Amino acid sequence: RPPRSTLFPYTTLFRSMALLVDTVPQGSLAQFLGYVSLGMTAGIMISPLLGGVLFDQAGYNAVYWLCYGIIAIDIAFRVLLVEKKHAKRWINTSDENESPEVGQEATSSADAISRSKEASGTEQNDSADKEKGEIKQSSELEMGQTQESNSGPENGEKQDSLPESEKGKAKESKSGSTAKSLEKKTRLSRLVARLPPIITLLASRRLLAVLFGALVQSALVCAFDTVLPLFVNEVFGWGALQAGILYFAIVIPTLLSPLVGWISDKYGPRWLASGGFLLTAPFLILLRLVDHNSLNQKVLLVALLCLIGVTLTMVFPPVMAEASHVVTAKEKKSPGIFGKGGAYAQSYALFNVAFSAGTLIGPLWAGFVKNAAGGDTMAWTLGLLSAVTAIPTAIYVGGDIWKKDKGEGDSAPETEASNTG
Repeated sequence: RPPRSTLFPYTTLFRSMALLVDTVPQGSLAQFLGYVSLGMTAGIMISPLLGGVLFDQAGYNAVYWLCYGIIAIDIAFRVLLVEKKHAKRWINTSDENESPEVGQEATSSADAISRSKEASGTEQNDSADKEKGEIKQSSELEMGQTQESNSGPENGEKQDSLPESEKGKAKESKSGSTAKSLEKKTRLSRLVARLPPIITLLASRRLLAVLFGALVQSALVCAFDTVLPLFVNEVFGWGALQAGILYFAIVIPTLLSPLVGWISDKYGPRWLASGGFLLTAPFLILLRLVDHNSLNQKVLLVALLCLIGVTLTMVFPPVMAEASHVVTAKEKKSPGIFGKGGAYAQSYALFNVAFSAGTLIGPLWAGFVKNAAGGDTMAWTLGLLSAVTAIPTAIYVGGDIWKKDKGEGDSAPETEASNTG
């Protein structure tokens, strides 16, 4: 049996996601992350096919030579990459080095505009001063009337009826309560400011739902990497090449990832991601119907894998973009909470941990359950996991459903509109 294809580490991938967040407008983030999810899922699913073909045709070592070649291409792209902060320097220098004629025309037009603004500004200031004087006079009259009404006989009698000692105590109690509340708020703000950004992010239920969704999505995808080749070998007698080709049934639907990302940017990620998890559950459970070697069974298996690929594609771009939207919403609610550098890279680092944990848990779950209780039990347990994940996704992804327009913000498009407007 050919060796299982090794999964590349995802650390550098999710660092590049933070770079993508800095470059792409927030209103189109999920759409561009759809291309990233397409590449990730395609890499995980196509690797068994490439590994099987190379193992059959060129031997064991050829599989790893392919890995070395991919790593070399990745290093070359990283060397050629120009980050946004460096590109800004070049843009600024090119603006400064414009032709002198253009600069003179710009300065002359700017001087003319400033002169006209100054002339109109003086007139506006005069009229504004007059209006302010009138407003002050009217406000003073109103204040005098309100003071007279408030200082009527009833109010005067009430105030005079209280002794001076009680008046002083009431004032002291009010000032003491306000001082205590201010001290509590300042202490809380200081404690929150001292916390590392990762702890602040992990305290967000919205981000925890995102991380759990990423873990389950990667676990469901990678579960097929362990079980599917053995299953088709037992039932259909297929080898490594045929099993690798079967992975295309899951890979081809990932071409819809950019479209899914665009829908998520426009309508929000909540129901798209939760619907994807909920629809994946019955298709996983129906895999238990494939139990003997026939043409109908082969067609059924391919159809179910295609549908699973479509439903999981509905999940990944919205969940991936949410890792950025959580940080944006927290920065909007408490400006400067993560410092100057922000926390996008740390948010995607947590996403990396969750996704990598899923790549470990999925194959182990599928393998152990299949060996202990059979393929039928493995299918319905994975389906149950997907259905359960739809609950926190529907409640927290895109903002707390019970606290709309509160807390960490609502759906992504609202926050993006303010950033891209």
